Amino acid sequence: MKIIMGRLSSRIFIIIVFLILIPFTLMLQYVKVEMESILRKEISAKIIQNLSKSENEMNQIFNKMISISNVFYNDSKIAEVFSNDSYTYYDRTVAFNNMLNQISMLNLYDDSIDYMKITFFDKEHKAYANWSLNNNNYSYLLEQDWVQESIIAKGYIIWSMSSKGYEKSNLGETNQISLARSIMDNNHFDNMLGTVLISIDQQKISDILDSYKYSEKDSIFASTQEGQVLFHNNDSLSEDEFNKIAMEHRHEQNGSTVLTVNGGKHLLSFYTVKLFSKYSHKQLKIFYLTDYQKLESQIHKLTVKITTMCILFIAVILLIAFMIANRIARPIRVLSNQMKNYRVGEAPIALKKERKDEIGEIYSVYYNMSVHINDLFAKLRQEQVTKEKYKYESLRSKMSPHFLFNTLNSIRWMAIIRKADNIRESIDSLAEILKYSLTQDDETVDLVKELEVIKSYCYIQNMRFGNSYSLVVDMPHYLEQCQIIKFILQPSVENIFKHAFSPNSTGGVITISALIKNGTLEISISDNGKGFSEDAIYTFNSKREGKVSEIEGSGIGLGIINERIKVSYGSGYGIDISNNNEGGARVDYHLPVIYPECERREI
Repeated sequence: MKIIMGRLSSRIFIIIVFLILIPFTLMLQYVKVEMESILRKEISAKIIQNLSKSENEMNQIFNKMISISNVFYNDSKIAEVFSNDSYTYYDRTVAFNNMLNQISMLNLYDDSIDYMKITFFDKEHKAYANWSLNNNNYSYLLEQDWVQESIIAKGYIIWSMSSKGYEKSNLGETNQISLARSIMDNNHFDNMLGTVLISIDQQKISDILDSYKYSEKDSIFASTQEGQVLFHNNDSLSEDEFNKIAMEHRHEQNGSTVLTVNGGKHLLSFYTVKLFSKYSHKQLKIFYLTDYQKLESQIHKLTVKITTMCILFIAVILLIAFMIANRIARPIRVLSNQMKNYRVGEAPIALKKERKDEIGEIYSVYYNMSVHINDLFAKLRQEQVTKEKYKYESLRSKMSPHFLFNTLNSIRWMAIIRKADNIRESIDSLAEILKYSLTQDDETVDLVKELEVIKSYCYIQNMRFGNSYSLVVDMPHYLEQCQIIKFILQPSVENIFKHAFSPNSTGGVITISALIKNGTLEISISDNGKGFSEDAIYTFNSKREGKVSEIEGSGIGLGIINERIKVSYGSGYGIDISNNNEGGARVDYHLPVIYPECERREI
């Protein structure tokens, strides 16, 4: 038994048993949440189902408002009286009252005319109404945006869900739901006879909804589809709270959620009513707030009983599992800390007590792996040093030995004696390059010295090709002492003579420019030759990260130059190649701005 318990596999089995408790606990929590969700949805569905019964009543009112506007629109007597200027205001008032009687006979008002206000404005903006005008001028109503919109619409109905009350006696004290419609002359459609306004108090709709409440403590309020609250029947909540709820759910058609209001939880149920669908796309969103604490208390009693029994069972299992897990975790933590603190080159620390179980096997593998990694890194470091030394020295090794410099010096004196100046100047340029290669021991040089070597190289090539090419250098004076890696510019110029210009071409121009941009030394070498091929650009870009793109025949390739710059200065520097818009190739060097330590410059 002791041997079995000492095996890590046995301990893992015990942990697996312990982990069964986690899904069991999660399942218990899930059942509670799911039960609460089902009950909440059932209650919300019943509330919405009950409130939906009010939809017919509301639409009946709005349809009657539409029907009244239709009577005005289609009545021939109204058209005759209000289109003929010979009729007096009195005649038109009589015609308007007769129209109201006709509407009453059609039973469009049910048993009451008080809750609906009908106002008609003729072409002269004179008002006719079923409510007392008291000789007041109400023509300002025609200036409201929604009324103006109906005038432009020429006969189409325009709705306003929240127009202010317009009686002088209680101006603005009530909110109304109104429609406006221009009455057109059917014989001359461009001739407008007037505008009819039909309004009801929003409280009428609120009263209809209140009749479907389950409890007097419940709250009902309505908003537009844009989230504007129209009315509510609960003064315990502020307008801001109503507006916040409406805005949060303005994009949802229906649903339910639980929220905290005045320190207590409430169930919010809402659904959308599409009003007067034949004539408008207006929608009314109805919100119902009911006390959620009763439902929550019932769920709480049930879950407390289940949870109590589960907690007792889990507590015993946890106590046993904790003791076992602690024995398993201690040696693993020791090994984990060693792995976290491991550094290449450091020998791992041996365990104080030799173990024969799986942990001991893991540590043995880790120990051997650490030793092997140290050996590999040592070899890799040595290989890297050798590789970098070879890359840097490969250019200098190809330039020439000392005897070549001495021989060229002897030929130079022979050219001077025989007055062959072109030979002398060519030898001077080549000697300058050899001298630059042999005498400079430092890895970095002044930018101006690197450019002097390039000028000597271009002079030799011009002697070879009959002065067919020109070199243009555009560099500010203060950059002459900038330090760059030796021989990183010359390969780009060499590639130009090899690949950019054909042997018999003339008028070739090589341009070298330098400037400081965003704290970086930017050096550009371009030509007006053939330019890079798409394959060459693609190959360079795909191989420059960690690989060498060797250019055949050059002392050192652009890929090596790019890698050399990154090794010396970091991955943020290097070179890019591209083609100029006007033709020719371009190589851009991105280097740090470095001056000799003895100098300090402000740029």
